[in-house]
Amino acid sequence: MAMVRPRDGHFVYDESEISTMEREVDALVEAGVAGIVTGLLTSDDRIDVEAMRRLAIRCPGLQRVCHRAFDRCANPGQAMGDLIDLGFTRILTSGAADTALEGAEAIRRLLEWARNDIEILLCGGIRPGVIKQLLAETGADQIHLAPMKKIGTGPGLFGQGYNVLDEDVLRAVVDEANI
Repeated sequence: MAMVRPRDGHFVYDESEISTMEREVDALVEAGVAGIVTGLLTSDDRIDVEAMRRLAIRCPGLQRVCHRAFDRCANPGQAMGDLIDLGFTRILTSGAADTALEGAEAIRRLLEWARNDIEILLCGGIRPGVIKQLLAETGADQIHLAPMKKIGTGPGLFGQGYNVLDEDVLRAVVDEANI
């Protein structure tokens, strides 16, 4: 899966940014990715259906995931319906909360609404010690995490050090998820 997002910040994009995203999707499809991860909103926090359609038609048959832009949507039921209509296969969400555990009730509702029409992938604050509770409270069967640790000390273009996989955290999460 490859992220298609031209910059940090909000998820409202202008025509130039959307055109850049279209070119990126074309390059990713050419490179053989399994799918794209993206999210575009209107200024009133709705799925930008037309812009998302422009990206979706460029990757037929591939997985399409809406990232946490979904969590900003004013009406999650409408947003989910729009994504299903656009052929998206998964939504990455913390239930519009800082962490998935804090958004557990909203995630449970999303899973009920989703039925078998779209997958719900939990994210946000997923670390060892919360997995069993999170899965029990939401009924989810997928989690996304970034088990990273910062190493290095020198200054650089992106600040101090760099991120690498924290194998101990990953192992602990996998062990806990295998209940």
